Amino acid sequence: MAKSLQEQMLEMGLVNQKKAKKNAKELKKSAHLKRTGSEDAPEDTQAAAEAARKAKAAHDRELNRQKEAEAQQKAIAAQIRQLIQTNTVECD
Repeated sequence: MAKSLQEQMLEMGLVNQKKAKKNAKELKKSAHLKRTGSEDAPEDTQAAAEAARKAKAAHDRELNRQKEAEAQQKAIAAQIRQLIQTNTVECD
């Protein structure tokens, strides 16, 4: 079975185990960058996700405030109607 280039270089003493591992790591990193197209993709997506979460929370708070204001207006209107109905004097 043919040996890999890395194994052959290790046997000849041209590189040591530490250099071989470092080279392999760099190759994997460059392959990943070639596939994904960006180096800081996980951090960028994490920051974007956090920003989207904060924006959604602010939007939800605003919608909740509007719903509470509408409910309060309905409650006041209902109280006014009830006061008018209970205090209506019929004229004959």
